Amino acid sequence: MDVSDRGRTIERLLGSVAVSAILAGVGLLVAIDPARAGCVPDGGITVCSGEMLGNNFLGGSVLFDKTYKTVGAPELFGAYVISESGAMTVSTEAGSVISAFGYGLQIENNGTGATTVSLAGEILGGTTGVLVATSSGTTDLTIVQSAGTISGSLNGIEAYNSGSGNTLVTVAGTVNTVYVNNNPSAKNLDIVQNGGSITGGSYGIYAYNSGTGHTNVTTSGTIQSLGDGGYGIYALTGAGGTDLTFNQTGGSITGAGGGVHLFNLGTGNTSVSVSGTIASTSPYAGALYAANAPGSTGSLTVVQNAGTISGKVAIEVSHLGTGDTTVRTAGTLTGTITGINATTFGGNQTIVQTGGTITGGEDGINSHAFGGIQTISVDGKVSGGTRRGIYAYNDSGVTAITVGAGARVSGGTYGIEIGGSGSTINAGGRISGGSAAIWYNGSNNTLNVYNSARFNGAVDFNSTTGNTINFHTGSYTLAVEDYLVNSNQINVKDKSLTLITSGIDPDTKAGNIVVVDNKAVSASPNMVRDFAGGILGLVGEIVDIDAPRPARTSGAPLGYADTTGRPSPTDIQTGSIGQGTTYDAYGNLVWLRSLAAARQQDASGGQGALQSRQWGMAGGIDHQHDDWRFGAFGGGGKTSATLDGGSGSSSGDIGLAGGYARRTLGTAWLDAVLAGGYIRTETKRRIGTGGETATGSFDGWFGAGELALATRFALGDRWSLTPSLKARYVAAAYDGYKERGSSQNVSYDAHNAQGLEQRFEAKLNYQTSSEGRPMNYWLKAAGFAQETIGKTGYGATVLDTDFTVRALGDRTVYGTTVGLGFDIVLMKNVSIFSDIDGTLTSDHARAGSVRGGMKVAF
Repeated sequence: MDVSDRGRTIERLLGSVAVSAILAGVGLLVAIDPARAGCVPDGGITVCSGEMLGNNFLGGSVLFDKTYKTVGAPELFGAYVISESGAMTVSTEAGSVISAFGYGLQIENNGTGATTVSLAGEILGGTTGVLVATSSGTTDLTIVQSAGTISGSLNGIEAYNSGSGNTLVTVAGTVNTVYVNNNPSAKNLDIVQNGGSITGGSYGIYAYNSGTGHTNVTTSGTIQSLGDGGYGIYALTGAGGTDLTFNQTGGSITGAGGGVHLFNLGTGNTSVSVSGTIASTSPYAGALYAANAPGSTGSLTVVQNAGTISGKVAIEVSHLGTGDTTVRTAGTLTGTITGINATTFGGNQTIVQTGGTITGGEDGINSHAFGGIQTISVDGKVSGGTRRGIYAYNDSGVTAITVGAGARVSGGTYGIEIGGSGSTINAGGRISGGSAAIWYNGSNNTLNVYNSARFNGAVDFNSTTGNTINFHTGSYTLAVEDYLVNSNQINVKDKSLTLITSGIDPDTKAGNIVVVDNKAVSASPNMVRDFAGGILGLVGEIVDIDAPRPARTSGAPLGYADTTGRPSPTDIQTGSIGQGTTYDAYGNLVWLRSLAAARQQDASGGQGALQSRQWGMAGGIDHQHDDWRFGAFGGGGKTSATLDGGSGSSSGDIGLAGGYARRTLGTAWLDAVLAGGYIRTETKRRIGTGGETATGSFDGWFGAGELALATRFALGDRWSLTPSLKARYVAAAYDGYKERGSSQNVSYDAHNAQGLEQRFEAKLNYQTSSEGRPMNYWLKAAGFAQETIGKTGYGATVLDTDFTVRALGDRTVYGTTVGLGFDIVLMKNVSIFSDIDGTLTSDHARAGSVRGGMKVAF
């Protein structure tokens, strides 16, 4: 306060004559004796100790030590400290007690420097515990309570900065109301609560900055206003100020009139971050309110990191200027009327729920935008009791609402109501409404439906036009009302989807839009092709084993071959180092091998993504006779595929058998492999928007063959290069079947599929040994082309509507494969081997496989 009105604050207790007399006495005491008995000057500061009467008037800087205590009859002041020049410091140590029926401790700085107040004891005032005022010539005002209690019926701490500096108030103990005012000449205002509790009648914390700087309030303890209509925190930045910031790191804030009330009349941003409890204790008041004034160009941001907020409106934001508004929540919001109420008049408005719940007695979220871009994104639970889960209105701008896959939005009448035109709803979670899941008030809206979406209630288009529904990967049954088929548009974003609108009655404009995703069944031929290709490749690598074998008499029976001149087992072992294999003297080979492969088909060309996997095992035996090798094998495995977003899946059990042969032609050779088998396929197709699952099963048969021509070039003692040309054919035939378990079961006709593959491969081999154990390592690379041949479509029926199922992917696909492997002899007649490869194809797919096994010769 200025010197001319320093007594104004106590006129509510005494008349103006008494005030004049007291202030005159203060001036006399300062001039004659700055230190009363028990208060001793010590190096520029007066130290007060022991028991002293009230109305203790002091000048300059003062320390009340831990022994200081006000005694005797209560006076107007416990202690009154005034400075007329320079900076001043006033401190109370822990253990000190200052009390009065008016002001426990009053401090005035009429000098030219900073004012610093450090409090750690007990200060008790009938009206105010501590009153601090500075005049126009001063600079910074700092008040720090490190511990203790400060109480007053009006305020615990009351501070006025009329100087030209900043104001900082920090409390850590027990305080009645903290009331701080920056006059227009001051700058920043900061209030920090480091734990403890603040309790008041009208306010817990009152911060008014009419200066030129920012206003910042930070809390971490308990704050409560117990009076009718009172606020836990009330903070206001005047027209000359800049940013208004409130940060709650923990604790609780309550008030009958409102938990937190923030208003920024200045030119800066308003930023709110809360992590504790904020509540209004009266049903008619809101919990957290933040607003920017008309003309404000700054932003308004409210972020709930955790905790709970409850009141008539849990969070209410109002931006009357032209800046942007953002609300982010992650905890629990409960409003007797509305969970979140947001209004922005000029800028963009964004509401993001990353988790938690938002509940309102009428609306969960009520959002109004007047121009700009309005964005609402929810990933938790949002509910409105009697009206809407989400209400979004934009008079001239655009609105985008995203309901995440795990979100739940519900309302007594509508899950979502759109006011205005040109909105976009991205539906990925559950949307429910008593009258309709979604209700449109305007035209030219877009509804994106994803497979994870669920609608409890229809989508009511209210006879509007120019609307677009986009169905993404998955199957759907979407109920619509007041839908004009010929005045709106429906798109499917995956070419494997089949759209059926015959279920909409043109008279009532109501019915079902049905979308069928056929990828689960269409994926079967590709899965068989991949599995068969893996088995053919596995057998082909076994055939590649070509070590020296025992000498033969070409005409002798296999079981009675002439043993004359046959190499010893040691000679054969040594001769087989080149390929890391082991054979007995008769050249019989038994092998067992397994494979595991995965394929990722990215979304492209209007087709959704697909992930497939294969597991298999095969075992066989072969025998060499002169320039021929013959072998037989059998095995089985499993295939599986998962559609994008989990919208469907298929799995197949496979059993197979086959044979192979090699004819050596000098330095070249010709290989042939034939395989055939049975496959049992199970499919699941999740029906989005309704939570159903259509299941089916069917049998199938397949055959596959491969021819390979190869030769080997020696590149040195241990290196060799093997180029090869391969041609592969795979055919499969499947029974027809009908799904079960849903409201849109599909009947599929019997069908077949055929494919060819041409491959050029080069294999670089390195042969060595370690401790007498032969070892063989290789690198390989290949380029290939795959073609689907013959008819690719087949018939299907759903809800008495026939349609055609098309094969997945391009008819011709090009690709490349690289890989590496090894073959190591463990003992005389046992070796292990493994290889791994990766494949890229022109249809945006990636695949990888691992094969391994054991060979035993006996």
